[in-house]
Amino acid sequence: MLAKLADLKTWLDVESSAEDELLTLCLQTAGAAIERYCQRTLDYVDADLTEYFDGGVSELLVKAWPIVSVISVKYASDYDFENADALTEDTDYRIIHARGRIVRLPLGLKWTEAVQCWQLVYRGGYADPITDPLPDGVSYVASHIQHACVLQAAHLRKRHRDLGATSEGLAGGAGNIGYQAEVDLLKHVKKLLAGERRV
Repeated sequence: MLAKLADLKTWLDVESSAEDELLTLCLQTAGAAIERYCQRTLDYVDADLTEYFDGGVSELLVKAWPIVSVISVKYASDYDFENADALTEDTDYRIIHARGRIVRLPLGLKWTEAVQCWQLVYRGGYADPITDPLPDGVSYVASHIQHACVLQAAHLRKRHRDLGATSEGLAGGAGNIGYQAEVDLLKHVKKLLAGERRV
């Protein structure tokens, strides 16, 4: 998760554990919405991730960042990556950890353009804020992202019985409620996430 249950309970002024299951679900739902909005994976998974790229650009933008480590970068026009030679960091490419980018070297050079012929094996993302001990090279979810998750989860908790409702009112004594397909992120949450989107 992107935020602590304890922080959400503090925000909502909840002391008992009676709603822990619901509040945890709100945090998970808010976190998933934030990842969709940012178009990236934020949660660190203790496993190697493999992505393929077409090239034709000077930077490869990964899905899970910040980048924790790069295991290998390989090019194979025949897709035989197992027998392909791995490139060398700081000679063939540079890792921009905080922005999730692998830059081709020398600067200005583009990755050879070929459909899915670049293979990147790496690890990336933030550790859950309650993770202990922290894995080597992994950092906790940035505080502003944690706060964004708490705000969105609190909003979900307060509206969990009327999710999708856009307006309520009385028309001639009858109820009048409009619905939308999906609850959007709060405007303030989007502001907190400015600069975190994968573009």
